Amino acid sequence: MLKNYFKIAFRNLFKNKLYSLINIVGLSLGITFSVLVILFIQDEMTYDRFHKNGEDIYRLYRQPLIEGSAYNPDVYMPMPTAQAMEDDFPQVEESVRFIPFGTNVIRSGGSLFGQDGFVFTDPEVFDIFTFPLKYGNSSLALATPGSVVITDEIANKYFGDVNPIGETLTIRLNGEFSDFTITGVAENIPANSTIRFSVLLPIQDVLNRFENYSSVADSWNSTRNITYLKLQEGAHHETLHQQMPDFMMTHMGSMFNQMREEGRYSFEGPPILYKLQPLYDIHLNTEIPGAFSEPSSPVYSYILGGIALAVLLIACFNFMILSIGRSAKRAKEVGLRKVMGAFRNQLMTQFWAEALTVTFLALVAGILFAEFLIPVFNEFSGKSLSLSQLFENSRMLLVLLGVFLFTGLIAGSYPALYLSGFRPIESIKEKLTFGGSNNFSKSLIITQFAISIFLIAVTLVMSKQLNFIQNKNLGFSGEQVVIIPTNGLDGDRTLNLYRDALSGETDIIEITGANVSFATGLWRRGYRYEGEIKESAVFRVEPNYIQTLKMDLAAGRNFDPNLASDSTQSIIVNETFLKQHGLDLSAIGQTFPIDWGWMTNPVIIGVVKDFNYQSLEHTVQPAIMYMNPQDPILNIFVRVSPEKMSESVAKLRETWASITSEVPFSYSFLDEDMHNLYRVEQRWATIVSYSSFFAIFVACLGLFGLAGIIAIQRRKEIGIRKVLGASIKEIVLLLSRDFVKLILISIVAATPLAWLAIHRWLEKFAYQTELEIGVFLLAGSLALLVALVTVSWQSVKAALTNPVNSLRNE
Repeated sequence: MLKNYFKIAFRNLFKNKLYSLINIVGLSLGITFSVLVILFIQDEMTYDRFHKNGEDIYRLYRQPLIEGSAYNPDVYMPMPTAQAMEDDFPQVEESVRFIPFGTNVIRSGGSLFGQDGFVFTDPEVFDIFTFPLKYGNSSLALATPGSVVITDEIANKYFGDVNPIGETLTIRLNGEFSDFTITGVAENIPANSTIRFSVLLPIQDVLNRFENYSSVADSWNSTRNITYLKLQEGAHHETLHQQMPDFMMTHMGSMFNQMREEGRYSFEGPPILYKLQPLYDIHLNTEIPGAFSEPSSPVYSYILGGIALAVLLIACFNFMILSIGRSAKRAKEVGLRKVMGAFRNQLMTQFWAEALTVTFLALVAGILFAEFLIPVFNEFSGKSLSLSQLFENSRMLLVLLGVFLFTGLIAGSYPALYLSGFRPIESIKEKLTFGGSNNFSKSLIITQFAISIFLIAVTLVMSKQLNFIQNKNLGFSGEQVVIIPTNGLDGDRTLNLYRDALSGETDIIEITGANVSFATGLWRRGYRYEGEIKESAVFRVEPNYIQTLKMDLAAGRNFDPNLASDSTQSIIVNETFLKQHGLDLSAIGQTFPIDWGWMTNPVIIGVVKDFNYQSLEHTVQPAIMYMNPQDPILNIFVRVSPEKMSESVAKLRETWASITSEVPFSYSFLDEDMHNLYRVEQRWATIVSYSSFFAIFVACLGLFGLAGIIAIQRRKEIGIRKVLGASIKEIVLLLSRDFVKLILISIVAATPLAWLAIHRWLEKFAYQTELEIGVFLLAGSLALLVALVTVSWQSVKAALTNPVNSLRNE
């Protein structure tokens, strides 16, 4: 019996090739998008799940109890915290510390390589986490200073496809090259890991080689490392939270008492608490900062899942709409089957078999199309997904099966539940009316295009906002400014050598230096002002920093390298700094009560106009510039002539090689770095725009098929109208006007929903483009234009048909 159902289903498919093709293409596109989204969400939701003891692993973080911008959650802990947790809490089985060290230099084969992913850690890392070693003994790999564990990718890069255990890796640390013995090669880190590394070094080496770490090895007043804990199986972290205030007071009580005496807070107990964050919570919790990478908002998964469901429903609605359009033809078939003794449940099974057959073919096509699109989707989403992930996971196969059944059952629901209920006599006499007048089909068309218009409007506003923030005046000019990180060199000395070597080059306009480059990290420092804790971004700069970046002084003067006091006791602040401290331009020439030890009560010598040194998601915050050499120069800024950009960069590279043989040349452009601050928004704008295309294309597929069906149903009317003198234009308008009404209703339905969603998205930006009604009108007009072109094709075809043939066929 079941075999016969599918045999008849295939016969109907081949009998109605055009409509079968429309259904298969539409459903396959919906399934393609669903497969990609399933892979994305699965990757997001399974971060860190590969660790065998993942449920018992927690990351420590600091939760301030004092309100203010200077007090935010942080994941960096004092060095002695890990051991103290083991000693004081029996539930803590093991602990491990991480100190991410970013990019360092490796010397191999006489060449220098800038290598990222350096991390110092404790030997227990392989006991707590599941990072299997391809070569080496995990219990001994980091047991002694001077050892190093590298990933398989790094091993292949520097040693080829051989076992490098026992080989040496020459690494530059603290200005000196040292040989480290390779004691382990780890399997490449899974892409969905919140802990990332390429090179692992013993934490003892950072203590041995860096005085700023060794000096605070036992200090509770300085934060240096990220700490993870493995609790005993079954232990609950809430128990530790209850005991944490006593732990804090035991180890930091004297420091807290001093803070209270200074008036920094007034309540009893610690002003800050250590809390445990479950490992599985790290990636999707944006309230706590990341360490190795920034957390991802789960909202993106919900949005993408919603878009995929919307596109899939549009495809399902197409199937229903075309079934409604062809229902008059199928009504006679239903009547004859019932007269011959068929039961309704048999007819329902037949219609669902047809829907599932179409869906299966669409599933196969969708999977093949997804395989083709995965590289493009990975580029947009920043993932490393592959279709094999779908078939290697039994849960994912069940999800795919669910998509198949959901699509088939939803798509076949109308013909199965409605067409099977026709009464045989009326069906055979063809007294039933369907087609464009059916209210259900109209509601489906309205829903389809409302979704499409919603996505188009969102795409337009996202593109407009991104264009706005990328072209907004930031208060400085990053164009033609090359950023060169010093990567551990003596920044002041390197800057002076570089400046001298390039002094005669006409295409090198300005050279300066600073501790940070805006887009690659900021330094902030806190201080007390009128009894409150304040915080400002701080920039250690060179005298010509302001002119190199084309900033504007609002008042006062720039730094003077000939004045000794400017190098140690002078600051330039921005306009927001004055406002937030209740000051005005009369503060120029006055001292400001900062005490950082190496700089006390500096003089405000100038005020620079506000500049956006961070993403435009944030308003401008207070900023302080100073020249005090206590802070290093970590980045060199070079403004080059725009006429010979490539030649200038090549010259910068050659000159760099002439002044240092210890660090390879690397660079970026400041304006590109600033644009990269919005790469997440850019990715989502691209994804939503492609989703809009998919949605409108699939919706128009159904519209194309339905318009053709209606044209066939009304061919006698069209023939009579043409005989009576109706023009082609009048016939096209006749067949198109009903669809235009539906699209206009879709615009009205979609506009308020799109406005609400866009308004919520824009709220994350401190600086927003104007949200105008024209955007929604444009979105509706685009949808209307595409729909009209789609319908007009069938309408013109019907209008050009010889009326004699139409009437003869009747």
